[in-house]
This record gives sequence, C-alpha cells and structure tokens, in this order.
Amino acid sequence: MGLNVSLKLTTSDGSIIDQYNFHADSTDGQGIYAYTSLRPGTISTTISITWSTNKKNIPAPNPKTTTPAGTGSTPTQSPTTTAPKLPADCDEVEDKTSGIQIIYPDGINPISVYCDQTTEKAYTVIQIRGTLKNISFDLPYANYSDWFGESGIGKNFWMGLDLMNAMSNNGKSYNLQIDLCCGRQLRAKQIFHGFTYRWRINRLIGEEKAWYKTFGIPEQKRTTRNEMEDVEMAQPAEKDGEAERQAGGSGNDGSLWGDLTEMEESKRLLEDKNLELAEELDRSAAEVETMRKKVEEAEKLVEKLKKAMVKEKAVSGGLKGSIGHLEKKLAKAQGDRKAADGRLGEFERWIELFRKEEKEECGCRKGKAHYVEALGGECHDPKSLALSTLARNEKIASEDVNLMKCEEDFRKKLGKSERLEALRKFAGICPTWASKIMRNDWTEEELEWREAAESLKKEVMYRNQPQKAIIQEKYILVGQRMGLKSKAVFEVRTATISTWKQKFGWEKVEKAVVLVEWTKDDKQLKALVNLVEEIAKEVWELVVVPARMECGYDEVGGVTETWQKVRKTALNVEVVDPMTPVGPKKMPLILCDLKPGSLEKMMEYLACAIPGHSLVDRLRADVEDSEPKIKKHRAN
Repeated sequence: MGLNVSLKLTTSDGSIIDQYNFHADSTDGQGIYAYTSLRPGTISTTISITWSTNKKNIPAPNPKTTTPAGTGSTPTQSPTTTAPKLPADCDEVEDKTSGIQIIYPDGINPISVYCDQTTEKAYTVIQIRGTLKNISFDLPYANYSDWFGESGIGKNFWMGLDLMNAMSNNGKSYNLQIDLCCGRQLRAKQIFHGFTYRWRINRLIGEEKAWYKTFGIPEQKRTTRNEMEDVEMAQPAEKDGEAERQAGGSGNDGSLWGDLTEMEESKRLLEDKNLELAEELDRSAAEVETMRKKVEEAEKLVEKLKKAMVKEKAVSGGLKGSIGHLEKKLAKAQGDRKAADGRLGEFERWIELFRKEEKEECGCRKGKAHYVEALGGECHDPKSLALSTLARNEKIASEDVNLMKCEEDFRKKLGKSERLEALRKFAGICPTWASKIMRNDWTEEELEWREAAESLKKEVMYRNQPQKAIIQEKYILVGQRMGLKSKAVFEVRTATISTWKQKFGWEKVEKAVVLVEWTKDDKQLKALVNLVEEIAKEVWELVVVPARMECGYDEVGGVTETWQKVRKTALNVEVVDPMTPVGPKKMPLILCDLKPGSLEKMMEYLACAIPGHSLVDRLRADVEDSEPKIKKHRAN
C-alpha cells in the first residue's frame, strides 16, 4: 500500500509543459516532497507535498529546493522518501498508450515526445517532419544540439543531439527505425540495429573539431567499407582500447579492422566496384528516360501529322464531291442551252410578228429606247420586257400574253432571272438604264430590281477586267529590292504590294519562295503576311525565307512567332527560322551577307536557307547560262 502522486504543469489550453510521478510507501511515517519547474519560457514554479500515516495534523516543513545550472525541472525530496527513477525513454513510462509523454533522456531535463506503444518495445520518436510549414529544418549544425518544434503526428519536431546522445549511451541497446510516409500511409521503412550517437573529435592541422556521429547496422542493405567502419565503432570497446587506437597503437582492442583478412579486403574492393556499377546504371536509366521522352514527343508529332492527313483527305473528298456536282450542273446547263438554241429561231419569228409601242419613255436624248420582243411587240422599259420573257418561259399562248401581263398573280412570279435578262438587253441600247445599273440609282418602287442590277454589274466588271500575265515558270522567287534578272524572279514594289498578286495568272506555278524582310513595322509586316497568304492560295507549296534584318537582334524571336502563326491558316506554308546556323562558322542565317543584284549570291544564300529546294536548281541553271563562254580556236 502507499500513495501515488502525479504532478502536471500545463498551459491554459491544456498542453503539458512538465510532469512528474512518484510513490510514497505506507511504511514511512511521514514525508515531504518539493518539486521546482524551471522550464524555458515558463514562470519558475515550486510545489511542496507532505504526508503522514497517522491521523494527527503534522505541520508542513519548509523544504529547500536546489536547482543545478541548466534548463529543466529539478525535484528535491526530504530524507524520508526516495525519489523514483525518471523514465529515460518511452519504454520506461508508466502510461503504455501511444501519445505525448514526458521523458528524461539525460536523467535531469524533461522533454515531451511522442511514444509509439504499438510494438513489444516502445519506440521513442526523435524526429517528425509533418505537413505543417511552421518549422524549418534548414538550420546551421549548431542549432541541432538542442531540441525544437512540437511533438505529435503531422507536426515538426527534433529531439536534439545532446539528448539523443544521452539516451542512446545509457547502457541500453536501441534500434533506429526510419519511416517514409505519405500522409498517414507508410511507404517504406529502414531499421538500424545497435543505434547510438557518439561525440567524436577530428584532429585537423592546427585545430580540433568535435561533432556527433551516428552508428548502426542496417537491415537488408549492402555493407560498404564506410558502413563496416561504423559497425566496428558501434561494438562495445573499453576506453583504454579507444585511446590506444586514437594514438595509433596496434594492440588487440577488439577492432574489426584488426581481424580483417585478405579475402575481406577483396570483398570491400568488390563492393566499391558494385557501387560504381550502380552509379553507371543510374546514369543509364536517366538516359533511357530522356530517350523515352523524346520517343513520346515523336509519337505525338506523328499523331498530329496523321490527323492533318485525315483532315486533308476529308477536304479533298469534299472537293471531289463538289466537282462532281458542278459537272452535273454543267451538263444540264449545256442541255438547256441546246434547247434554248432550238427555240431561238422561233423567238426571232415572234419578234417580227408582235410589236407594241408603249407610252412610257426612257428619257434618252435620241428618243425612246425600245426592244422588240419575240412576239413582235416593242418594250420601252425592262419591266415590260421581263414580263414578256416570263410569258415566254411559262409558254403562254401568244394571244394571251398581253392579258397575262396585267394579271397580278402572274406579275408576282417575276423573278431575278427575268429581271437580269431584261436589264442586260436594255443596258445595251439605253444609256439611261446603263447609268442607273452602274450607279445603283433606284427608287423605293424599284428596289426589287437592285439584286438583278448588282449581279449584272459584277458580270460586266469581271468580263472587262485587265488581262493577267500567265507565269510560265514552275518554281519562282518573290521578293523586294532584289535587282536580279531571271524569268524565275519576280520583284514586288512596296506601293503595289496589296494588288500585285492579281496581276498574274498562277495556273502553272507549283512552288514559290517569298523573300521577306524581318521587320517590326506593323504596317509593312501585315502587308507581307497578306501577300504570302494570297500567293499560298495559288500554289502547292510556299516557303518564307528571311532576308535582311530590319529589327533589333532581341526582336527576331517576336517577328518569327508572328510568321509562324501564318501556318495556322495556310497549311502549305513553311517558315525558315532566321536563327538557323549555316555555313562552316555556324552563324545565324539572318546575319549572312545578302547583296542585291547578284544572282549567284542569291542562289548561294537560298542553298543555305532551303537546301534541296527545286528553286535552287532553277537559279543555278540561270547562273551557269550567264557565265561567259570561252571560245576555242582551231589551229590551221
């Protein structure tokens, strides 16, 4: 029987700052216990407890508490009570549930740690790296001597090298287990047997430096030479043997190295070679990973090209279907024309038979303009002629034509084709109607004739547009300020760049190379882009080659990006990168010297920019033809 007393010092939120447990035996008549807490960051607190086994009140004595220098809590007892042994690790605490416990690794200073009681021997958690960002482990070596952080699952905590050294060298044997977790899921772990921290002294030239060193034997892991040295140091050895080894002695101190044989030395060399091979294997694995990424990029590019080919096939199939549909319409139109030609003689006979003069006048200076219709009557305005054309198309009997012209439902049938034919005929004989058609001068009552007039105007403009010069070359070069003489070279002036393409017929051109200046001028750049897009509609393949650099060297990339966007709207356009290294000096293409007026220099420049292109061979032929021929005289 006896008395169990537990003392706890907590914060306002319930967190334990310090804790101490002791037992008083009932055989003691009376006793006194004094406890002083000097934990850093707290107020110095002293608690005194007295007890007695009889029923009389015993005045509490005035205990004197002494606290040694340092940080921690120091209990002081009266001579009548023996203080219990302080727990040095989680295996010695009384509470065998997993959680936060108070231990005394050095026998003096308490510390709150997390105890893992799930195994036969409890684990003391010396380090936790959780998901919180409130504690940084990126600290100088000196900061790791003392503890920092807060122990607990998911938090950040470090027990301190001084306390680890005291705990691991208290005469007990410890195992170190390192858990690699993702959240609360264990990913991997490693166990080291015979784990200790030891204070080592390194004697360098002119100075001595001390530090802690970790010792332990890993499970299921290759033992390298350095690890064998750690195993040796982990073996218990007497202080005399340690001193003799540090002094360079060769006595029998139980050292592992003293008993190594020639076979063990060969084994260490083999282990070192295995490590080298493992490093080479890692490098090979990295190279394989790089090649795998390149293969994936190539596969993506192939897939993209396949999709583009499928799209091109779909477009080609649609064009073939449209061509077939137009061919059918053309055949039908040709048949209708033959039928119309067969009725032409009959219409001419009607024109001679039917004529009717109307009172309406067109306003021409030369008098009333009129058109003699097929049935012999005269039409003095397009509306009357359009109704006559409708009656002819509807196959109205000749004696009923004038009557049907006055019928309202019949007049509503008048369509664009009849109005277009009537306007076409009257525009040929009446200047007034021709002016109205070309100027689009219509009253509100005549708005229904505007669509037919616009169609006629487009027809006339298209029929009378300037004749185009047909380009006879398959491969051509287009550019500004070149000064070259060749049938395959076409020079564009800045003033006419917007209408230059419409001057030529492109039926025979297959490939074109456009030589452009690399400029940041938005107006000039936009005009060049529009020219390239227009030419791309006429040829099979078009290549944009940078010529002179009209921008800063740091602006070349931005201009190149603008040209690359053209490929999104024109699939047959390729853009040569101006930073492509060319020549023996591998200098950027945009910095090459391109002098105007020399066909040979231009051919050499294009051979660097677009090697193997058909235009290069075409220009080379012109260069060879332009070279002077040497005449040979035959001796008499």
